[in-house]
Amino acid sequence: MHRHPPRGRPPRPVLAIVAPLAAAAVLAAACTSGTSSGPPAAARSAPPLSEAENALLRDAEQRLVADCMTERGFHYWAVPTTGDEGLRPLGFVLDDTAWARAHGYGGGSLARAAGERDANPNAAYVRELTEERQRAYAAALRGGAGTPEVSIDLPGGGTAVSRLGGCEGEAGRRLYGDLAAWTRADTLAANLTPLYVPEVTRDARFTEALAAWSACMAAAGLPYERPDQIRAEARRKAAGLAPDAVTAAEAPLAVAEAQCGASTGLAGTARRLEAEYRERLPEQYRSALGERTELARAALPRAREITGRTA
Repeated sequence: MHRHPPRGRPPRPVLAIVAPLAAAAVLAAACTSGTSSGPPAAARSAPPLSEAENALLRDAEQRLVADCMTERGFHYWAVPTTGDEGLRPLGFVLDDTAWARAHGYGGGSLARAAGERDANPNAAYVRELTEERQRAYAAALRGGAGTPEVSIDLPGGGTAVSRLGGCEGEAGRRLYGDLAAWTRADTLAANLTPLYVPEVTRDARFTEALAAWSACMAAAGLPYERPDQIRAEARRKAAGLAPDAVTAAEAPLAVAEAQCGASTGLAGTARRLEAEYRERLPEQYRSALGERTELARAALPRAREITGRTA
């Protein structure tokens, strides 16, 4: 489905300190179709999907889009989601030393993924079409004039508009059933964190753990007050390097962050507080978190059938 803005790219929180925590929460959060009653209590407590399950849904949707575009007279390549372990969300602070040693902050994996996107055969194919065929391609993919849209008022302000037509819309309906409900849920999932992350970072339990982490880092010869500062330094060191060299540049800093994140308990504290403050959201948003998970889990059997995968 075509989204403005796309899922996974919510407005940035205004406090730099909360951005990494918000990014992790966005990938785990879930959302609502706008109904007042919300899903059953069991759905609200269900765990969010794993990255493998989310990848399965994305790949199934791509397969459906490809089949639809072929039926409409176009070529479309269903590019599979990368299985790179380095692309997992970081969270506010690392505490997995082995992962940090292998992947740094995931910058090398991100660079490789960007290269794969640039090499996407669909973009090259569209460039070779005439202007008339490009317009027809876009209409087939996302819907032409008069295509139904859904507008979503975002919790942090602003409105997202998503089109519900074309092959992307058809794929979404086949996978999730109620496409409008899924689109609202999926979009809001990327935009709930501004409602509670600032509360997390003001909590005394968080600030105490953060101070302990900073002291641990200083003792290791790395005087950083917050994880986002050391990550900015890692990006500076890795700028312009090849993917493998990016990982090598990031790894020493990431390992130090992870060791202190684990030994001081900052990572665990952040995760517990995040869950606690999510539970304090207004009812409409707490119901939303469960509903998004419920819709996604209901789609998993269909996704497995479409892709032939069991993961």
